Amino acid sequence: MKRLAIICSVLMGFCVNAVAEDNTPSNDHRVTLEVSVEERDFILERMRRMLETLTSVQQTVILDSPENADNLVRNLVAYTTEEYPEGWYERMPEGFKAMEDRLNERWRILAENNTSDSKLILKNTVQVMATCNACHRSFKIGLE
Repeated sequence: MKRLAIICSVLMGFCVNAVAEDNTPSNDHRVTLEVSVEERDFILERMRRMLETLTSVQQTVILDSPENADNLVRNLVAYTTEEYPEGWYERMPEGFKAMEDRLNERWRILAENNTSDSKLILKNTVQVMATCNACHRSFKIGLE
């Protein structure tokens, strides 16, 4: 549980750093994703929901009720599908699209699997977190 709290804290730190504005020179060589205010709001809300979902899914495993994980993920997938900004994906760099596709595939597996296999669930949540970390290392949010 302590490890989960640490992981969540680190990921939230990435979220905060993704939107911090600073005019001083930096060694930050991440690619800037130029987005509108509305797109930024969607991105940040989606990241918060992903963190909440990861926490809840891992909690189902801890509580020995992994069969509930798929419903939790379906809520995230529904939000993403309903709120995804039109045309945004097409404007993103190819590297971002590849990460987005990998991330969505892992969420899809978790949403559709209807499994009680805790190991499979944890494997996919770890891969989700790895993709999130890679994305935060590669990209940052900038307003158009």
